[in-house]
Amino acid sequence: MSLLKDIFGRKKQIKCAVCGEAIQNDFKTKYLKLNGCFGLYMLHYECDKKVKKMEAEL
Repeated sequence: MSLLKDIFGRKKQIKCAVCGEAIQNDFKTKYLKLNGCFGLYMLHYECDKKVKKMEAEL
């Protein structure tokens, strides 16, 4: 995580793409299509479970 903070700057917070809360040490990267944009996003493990559940319902 410190490498990511070095890249993005120490004062900025990295936020989850799903819930918008700050990401600490427990995160996952995943390719998602959000708002019409397909890309690699960082999200919490709990948010990843929510996304998987929503995909299964479709």
